[in-house]
Amino acid sequence: MPTERFNKLPEEKKKAIRDAAMEECIRVPFEKVSINKIIQNAGISRGSFYTYFEDKRDVVRYIFSDTADKLKDFWTTSVISNGGDLWISSEELLDQAISFAQKGKTFQMMQSFVLYQDFDKLFTEVHGANNMGEKKGNEILAALYEVTDKEKFQKTDFNSFGLLVSMIMACVMESIGWYNRHMDSEENIKKIFREKLEILQYGICKQ
Repeated sequence: MPTERFNKLPEEKKKAIRDAAMEECIRVPFEKVSINKIIQNAGISRGSFYTYFEDKRDVVRYIFSDTADKLKDFWTTSVISNGGDLWISSEELLDQAISFAQKGKTFQMMQSFVLYQDFDKLFTEVHGANNMGEKKGNEILAALYEVTDKEKFQKTDFNSFGLLVSMIMACVMESIGWYNRHMDSEENIKKIFREKLEILQYGICKQ
């Protein structure tokens, strides 16, 4: 993760480094990512880079962590503004994800990583042995659990809630993947997504 020196940089400078790293990760497979290209496009020296990050895995780890924090903030804020309604906020999350897919370099970088021939190994290398990805996911889940109105839920325990959130996220990612591959209309993507949410919320079998 970034050093305190990086955290003290002006936001404009941090954005330049982040954008340069994402562009390089989009351009080539991760194993060919060049720190020289990153520092050249970011307008910093090699020495400066190593005062901010340990290596290229560290800067990617930072990008994923920062993106997860933004997701947590957006989703929890949406749940709160909708009176604890997880379902309405999930539709707003899809809206945000579509916007993200349309103009966000982070989404393109993630796509590039998924296409990487040894993604599982890469994911482990980037997140390290302490499984930072899982920890970050648990942070998001805990924040959502706290603000969601669970009065109408049949199961309100944390583990069941986690399964629900993971299914919603799977639906979001599937919708974005379909949107990106087939450029289906936003209206149709959202319609299908709402139908999936209704099944999750109300079930499909007669009571």
